[in-house]
Amino acid sequence: MPIKLGVIGVGHMTGAMVDGWCRGGKEATPSIALSPRNAAKAASLSEKYGLDVMAGNAEVVESSDVVVLGVRPWQVEEAFSGLPWREGQLAVSVIAGIKQQDLARLVTPAKVVRAMPVTACAFGESANALYPPDPQAEALLEPLGAVTLMTDEEAFDKLAVHGCTYGWLLSLMEEISQWSIEAGVPAEAAQRHVAQTFRAAGTTALLDGAPIKDLVDELASPGSYTGMGLEVLREKGAYAPWRSALDRIKSEYEG
Repeated sequence: MPIKLGVIGVGHMTGAMVDGWCRGGKEATPSIALSPRNAAKAASLSEKYGLDVMAGNAEVVESSDVVVLGVRPWQVEEAFSGLPWREGQLAVSVIAGIKQQDLARLVTPAKVVRAMPVTACAFGESANALYPPDPQAEALLEPLGAVTLMTDEEAFDKLAVHGCTYGWLLSLMEEISQWSIEAGVPAEAAQRHVAQTFRAAGTTALLDGAPIKDLVDELASPGSYTGMGLEVLREKGAYAPWRSALDRIKSEYEG
């Protein structure tokens, strides 16, 4: 019997997850029950995929085997306490910074895991961190993109910082695309080529098997244009602000 999914907190991230699960078309769409908050988003997904929008969060829990938790961190207590959670049920939190033990207190006797996808899950290309490893949660996330299993929650939180890196990389792509446009490249060609270049770098890092440093050193050989450009970036301290940004988000996660 197919798993019945529920979503409490229908927003940008969970909406992208629903898109990912349903991207095979209506015939391949799983059973997904949506909470009524963010009514416009829920109604849009319902119309697009034929999903049920429930009367409240309790109805989502009652009708689901797996419930995705996607509210804002400050809404956690109000949204999840007092709901009819049951033994054998799984809650998958995509809420940044809320520890597993704090969620478990609210959803007992259901089991809770933490996941951190990015909105590329709409296309099956997300990077998904998961803590702790759980076969059911892993199977749920796999259609959305590659899953990285974590056995330590502190390490998970540090990896989850890269949910922000994803947005920063998009911003860097926009900056490089804009430079190309100003240099005379048509906008559509600039965005497509820059995006494919970033994708190519990621694919090489994933599939080559060599340490990323070795891949960089090979491309940035003495006298190469790649090496010349890296010299400028390093002289300008281009990477230090990235480390500072990562440290800032890490400190926010640690509270």
